[in-house]
Amino acid sequence: MAIAYPVGLPTLVESNSLNIKDEVGIIRSGVDIGKPMTRNSFTGTKSSVSWDITMTSSEVAWLLGWYSNTLNKSLNFDFPEPITGTLKEYSFITPPEVTHIGADQFRVSYNLRAYS
Repeated sequence: MAIAYPVGLPTLVESNSLNIKDEVGIIRSGVDIGKPMTRNSFTGTKSSVSWDITMTSSEVAWLLGWYSNTLNKSLNFDFPEPITGTLKEYSFITPPEVTHIGADQFRVSYNLRAYS
């Protein structure tokens, strides 16, 4: 079971920031005659997902502490899927990237792997 995303941290994905790319899960094997043979390389589907969320400095500190201490920078977590709102399991591909956008506002970029 994955770890829950911290209650109280923003989950609203910024408009025009959601990017979903399904991973190819097919292995092709060449044969002497005819079309290549194909098979699935894994049973579940995986996709690369990225989005941005706006946070305050205290929320960023909370997120980075949770990422380092609770997730140990590698564990999976549950987050509401941005399109349907249902919980889905994710893991970070790269650490969250923080950009200051003015006053006490920061854009936090997530680069994740989604599992189904």
